[in-house]
Formats: sequence, structure tokens, C-alpha cells
Amino acid sequence: MRKSLLFIIFTSLLVTSCQKSIVWDDLVLTPPTPQPPPTGTNGSLLTKIVSLSTTDTLTITYSYDSLKRLIKVATVGISRGDKVDKSQFFLRDTSGKMVQYTEIEYSRNSTNALKYDTSYAKVHYPFGSSNFDYVIEFANTSRTLISDSIAFTYTNNKVTQFKVFYGPLATGGAGTLAAKSDFTYDASGNVISNKAYTYTNNVQTSSGEATYGYDTKKSPLILGNEGFITIGEYYSGPNNAISYTVVDKTGTNPTTVNISYNINYNSNNYPAQAMGTATYTGLPNQTLQLTYFYQ
Repeated sequence: MRKSLLFIIFTSLLVTSCQKSIVWDDLVLTPPTPQPPPTGTNGSLLTKIVSLSTTDTLTITYSYDSLKRLIKVATVGISRGDKVDKSQFFLRDTSGKMVQYTEIEYSRNSTNALKYDTSYAKVHYPFGSSNFDYVIEFANTSRTLISDSIAFTYTNNKVTQFKVFYGPLATGGAGTLAAKSDFTYDASGNVISNKAYTYTNNVQTSSGEATYGYDTKKSPLILGNEGFITIGEYYSGPNNAISYTVVDKTGTNPTTVNISYNINYNSNNYPAQAMGTATYTGLPNQTLQLTYFYQ
């Protein structure tokens, strides 16, 4: 499961690996003290989102290269009393294609004394194609390939399925199918559903489903297919996600999360503030607020 620090979103992209941990000086950050909601800015290039809720205070910053392609997302703050400190780095080749992904994240359960875990992924493209066909995680020391692979299927140049295998596709082996997600889109090109499955001895089991709703305004962060391997498929399309329904069936009892937002827009018609509510199975409801900053 991958968890966005702006929203709780279900996805079955779970890749486990043998990992060592490192710490970079600029990543050891102290969670900020909760502050009153800030005032956003006008502009068109998203640089920061401040997310406040009943239990969370999070700041997400976005960095770009000279051509305004996303190269880093950093998230710091507090979530349900726990420290949050995560940085994601996206390395691109000379043509602009993302070829490597690195994530460094604080975890109080980490076996490393400094409590930071590091994971890497290599993104593969068929010759002459701008659509990646698989991603493989590898160790952070020798960069030796390990046995976790995600293979992607496209329809009309949009990701409509990925499969997670235990076994490196790059070495020619088929691997063992562990999980799958199927995606559908609306007429505008936004992902509106993610149906996830797990496999045991080739037997398929439904593990969850997410459905998304959108506004009609242009999103300040349109990632295309890269959204599936960076910060979320709901950033792949042209519009802003304003509602989520997530059903997680992986536990003993299915749990449901419903999140909805009302967005106020700046003079460029990009989100300035979003006010929302979240309901969780067995947990108190939460009030949510997002404030957007641009340059």
C-alpha cells in the first residue's frame, strides 16, 4: 500500500526489498509545531502545499528542473503524533524521461539507528518508447537487482494495469505474480477507479478499490503516466481530485475512507485553498484544509 501524505489513497503498489538506510543532512528535519492556516499565493507553478487536519500538520514542497519537470518532493510534519520526514528524488535522462526513483523516509520501526529507510527503483523503457514498461527495485549499496518488479500495460498510451512480481523481469524470468491493479479513466483522461488484487499460488483475491472524482479546472501538477511511479495516479490527469472513496479489504474487516473537498481557486484558476472532510471506518471524522503556494 502506498500512502499519500496529502490524502489517504489506496493502491496495491507494494514492493518489499532488503534495504539499508542512509541519512542526508538536509533530510534530518524536526517536525514543525502546528500553526494557523497560512495564506496561499497566486501563480502557475506549484511549489508547496500545507496540509492541516485534526491530527496532522504537513508541508509538501515540490522542486523542478530548468524545464519545470518534477525532480523532488519533500514532506515533513506530524501525522497522528508521529514524525513525518520523506524525500522523493526523480532522476531524468537527457531526453527528460525519468530513469531512477529514490525515496528516503523516516520510520520509527526502522532497524537503522538513525531511523531512515532508503529505497531505489530503476525505470526501464523499450527502445524508442517514451512509455516505461517495468520498474525494478535494487539494493542501495551495490545496486544489484533484487526480486521485485512492476510491469505496466497501456491502452491508448495510458496505464490501465500494473502487475507486481517477485522475480526480476530484467533477467528474463517471468517472476511470481503477487499483486495487480486495474485502472479506468473518465473522458477527460483522469483515473476514476483503481481495483486491486493479490495472488497466492495464482489464486486472485480482491484487496481493495479506490474511486476518484474531479473538478473541471486545470491541475497545477499534471504528471501523466509518471504519476503511477511517483506520487499517485490521481496526478496523472488534467484535473484536480476533489473526492475519494477507498475500500481496503486486506484486513480481517474491510475499512472505508471517504474524503471530499471544496476548492477555492486563485486568479489563474489553480487551487488556492481546499476545505474538506474525511470519514473513516471506526475512527473519528476529520476536518481537512490544504493551502497551495505557487511561483
